[in-house]
Amino acid sequence: MSGNITYNGHGLKEFVPQRTAAYISQQDWHVAEMTSFALGGLETNLVVEYIMKILGLDICGDTLVGDEMLKGISGGQKKRLTTGELLIGPARVLFMDEISTGLDSSTTYQIIRYLKHSTRALDATTIVSLLQPAPETYELFDDVILLCEGQIVYQGPREAAVDFFRQMGFSCPERKNVADFLQEVTSKKDQEQYWSVLDRPYRYVPVGKFAEAFSLYREGRLLSEQLNTPFDRRHNHPAALATLSYGAKRLELLKTNYQWQKLLMKRNSFIYVFKFVQLLLVALITMSVFFRTTMHHNTIDDGGLYLGSLYFSMVIILFNGFTEVSMLVAKLPVLYKHRDLHFYPSWAYTLPSWFLSIPTSAIEAGCWVAVTYYAIGYDPSITRFFQQFLLFFFLHQMSIGLFRLIGSLGRNMIVSNTFGSFAMLVVMALGGYIISRAMGRQQAVVSKDELQEREKRRIGESVVIELREYLQRSASSGKHFKQKGMVLPFQPLSMVFSNINYYVDVPLELKQQGILEDRLPLLVNVTGSFRPGVLTALVGVSGAGKTTLMDVLAGRKTGGVIEGGVYISGYPKRQDTFARISGYCEQTDVHSPCLTVWESLLFSAWLRLSSDVDLETQKAFVEEIMELVELTPLRGALVGLPGIDGLSTEQRKRLTIAVELVANPSIVFMDEPTSGLDARAAAIVMRTVRNIVNTGRTIVCTIHQPSIDIFESFDELLCMKRGGELIYAGPLGPKSSELISYFEYSRSPFEQFLTCLWKQNLSYWRNPQYTAVRFFYTVIISLMLGTICWRFGAKRETQQDIFNAMGSMYSAILFIGITNGTAVQPVVSVERFVSYRERAAGMYSALSFAFAQVVIEFPYVFAQAIIYSSIFYSMGSFIWTVDRFIWYLFFMYFTMLYFTFYGMMTTAITPNHNVAAIIAAPFYMLWNLFSGFMIPRKRIPIWWRWYYWANPVAWSLNGLLTSQYGGDYHSVKLSDGNKMSIRQLLEAVFGYRHDFLWVTAVMVAGFCIFFAVIFAFAIKSFNFQRR
Repeated sequence: MSGNITYNGHGLKEFVPQRTAAYISQQDWHVAEMTSFALGGLETNLVVEYIMKILGLDICGDTLVGDEMLKGISGGQKKRLTTGELLIGPARVLFMDEISTGLDSSTTYQIIRYLKHSTRALDATTIVSLLQPAPETYELFDDVILLCEGQIVYQGPREAAVDFFRQMGFSCPERKNVADFLQEVTSKKDQEQYWSVLDRPYRYVPVGKFAEAFSLYREGRLLSEQLNTPFDRRHNHPAALATLSYGAKRLELLKTNYQWQKLLMKRNSFIYVFKFVQLLLVALITMSVFFRTTMHHNTIDDGGLYLGSLYFSMVIILFNGFTEVSMLVAKLPVLYKHRDLHFYPSWAYTLPSWFLSIPTSAIEAGCWVAVTYYAIGYDPSITRFFQQFLLFFFLHQMSIGLFRLIGSLGRNMIVSNTFGSFAMLVVMALGGYIISRAMGRQQAVVSKDELQEREKRRIGESVVIELREYLQRSASSGKHFKQKGMVLPFQPLSMVFSNINYYVDVPLELKQQGILEDRLPLLVNVTGSFRPGVLTALVGVSGAGKTTLMDVLAGRKTGGVIEGGVYISGYPKRQDTFARISGYCEQTDVHSPCLTVWESLLFSAWLRLSSDVDLETQKAFVEEIMELVELTPLRGALVGLPGIDGLSTEQRKRLTIAVELVANPSIVFMDEPTSGLDARAAAIVMRTVRNIVNTGRTIVCTIHQPSIDIFESFDELLCMKRGGELIYAGPLGPKSSELISYFEYSRSPFEQFLTCLWKQNLSYWRNPQYTAVRFFYTVIISLMLGTICWRFGAKRETQQDIFNAMGSMYSAILFIGITNGTAVQPVVSVERFVSYRERAAGMYSALSFAFAQVVIEFPYVFAQAIIYSSIFYSMGSFIWTVDRFIWYLFFMYFTMLYFTFYGMMTTAITPNHNVAAIIAAPFYMLWNLFSGFMIPRKRIPIWWRWYYWANPVAWSLNGLLTSQYGGDYHSVKLSDGNKMSIRQLLEAVFGYRHDFLWVTAVMVAGFCIFFAVIFAFAIKSFNFQRR
């Protein structure tokens, strides 16, 4: 980057630009559990209330912000909240990026009018980029900057912009919105229609010509003279430029952050209470397993039980801090935004979060020690009791700090969870219990591996990037089709709705304000019709109920009470078949991030077009739709995640519309199809919609801020006012044809499964944060455990040698397994959220999606098992025979598999991956406790032995140890000096029998099937999306 930037003649290093200027982004980053955020010392309540009134946020001031899974304010209200957050503050320069997206014309006009008044009153500078500004909004601006292809085409007074282009030979038509004219006049496709010089033939005027002409235009020369005249610093107001980094004293910043995080803890109280109850239950179970009446003091093995109880207690306390990873990563975007805008320094957030963690550590450590200490039978001295309490308290504090550090470094849920599990493994494997301390003399080799970690990661990432680019080029290549008009047949259908009422429960906040009713009406006696071949607009102010009405008619409301009748061509609407002949373009653009644009559209066409449409016709139709919405140049681009990578906001909106259009539906609902698009892109979309309407389809659109061209493209209008009442409706039309065969899935369940599997294969291959990281993690774990357990398999002289080998197997099972279970949860959560839209559109059944998600894991887990088994088996020097290695590989493969399916299952039965991680954690603890490693089966109290047989980890450990040592008659020296064969030792101490190996194998494989079936059933039965 080159050039020079000054504010009132001052360079950026002479003041604090982050507080002098504020950038209002397109992305709405907010904490879902908050209602609003106001930093003490920057504003008064009067200013806050005024800004909220101007932005229309006063009606939702006490409503949670929410996110994709937590019900909260609407998308337009979030956009206004993003704007208001920075309007309240000392910034005198505002850079506002597309702040009108999702807002209606009246709200946008009020915001811009407020900005104009405040800019004049405070002598501030405001720069706003808008999409499709209404004429009255455009008239509020003083100056206009027109950018095209990275060049300034015009910068100067608004009134002179049309005159400049008139001198260039282009005139704005009488009824044309000037803002739309300015955006289209530089476009190669749209420029010709504005040519007004009749005595000269039209020739395309490129952007460079406009820029050169502007430099010679009077406003261009005036601008150049002003820039060449240095600013006189004597005229600079002392308060114009901020010189302090923050707007409040350090103590105030600390106090405000403390109150903020205390409120967040209160809003998330369910998580903390659940964790405490979970810890209490595990403590009671641990107390009953190691109950003092079963804990003797006669042999070394008896002492081992006390050591096992202490070890398990420390593992539980350490593991209880793991939830900090997901909670921190979810808040990082907001924290980074606040930090970069100088709301507060990083330490002002860190110190209160640490201080508030002290009571939770004290409560959890105190609860555990109080329940287990005397019940297990430790030393009755009160001094020893408090020593154990302090040890567990500081261990929990260390755990919280460790996992917060990992979360802040990883910045991604999958990466952070993976390396959090790795940190757990390092701490526990080198703690001296799993592997006896005398066997850990070669730990320097582990440090050598860590020194090579960065180089391995760099090489691995370069390979992934090269493969990714190759796949993108491959997907982009292929035959291109260019056709005109819609070529696929369809059946016209009409929709009639009568006396539609929709009620929701009155929120507690409104009841506290005096509202006595139990139900709040959002739609009141709405009656109307949508006819084939008629383009209908649904308009109204924000909160009028436009999206609510469309959701009710489309059958997408999952809560509340609906009254009234809906008929399709005279027949009562049945939701299970209605999705086949309808499409719904949502306001939020949700797509699989790892697919390209072309693949996303082809995926929709495969599953939603009739089976008699051949593949070539499908591809031709997809290419036609991409050209209509101008996605052809982006056909090979990855969709990506919103605000992180991939498509921009407007490109993502066009993809949402195209995904529904390739389904060739009879009825299409579009929720703000032009939101997020510039005037030219919006006009292209509406021309496409008009062409589809002319073929006889029924299309209904909610619309915000329509330009004259867009508004006049509609045939009928439904206008709603605040409160859900209809104040105008177009005429009713004749009924259309009968219901047709589109009501069923166009593909067989097996074809749906294969197509979903194709999609999952692409998604997994292009998701290195999940696939590559877990392979990398497996390699590191294999090398680390192989180094620590070097030649353990060759050492068979003492009882401790066998226990050390068992410890290496136990470590691999638990940590690679738990890592697989936690890493898959965010992936499944994202794909499940996408599937809600795709299943609602009738693309595929829930079982097809679920089994595709299950099957795609088989090859990746198998590769993971091959990597681990090959490395560790050779470094551990286990006996190299075909049957023993195959058995080892078999048990490691199915162990990793059932852990993965268990993580998927917990995600499917919970609202999101954060809750899934909390639910899964206690079962990991219990699997650890009853695995047979810390307390052998024969020493488990009789009332808990049933859980040993129901524990998959116990079966895996049984199978691994028995397959390697169950048939070995070599004598080993016991701890009491006697000798016994390894086969007898396993049976006497652990109850493992070699002739039981096949039963063990069947049980381990059975757990995989069990968790996979529960996952599929949960995907089919549960829907956690609330609308």
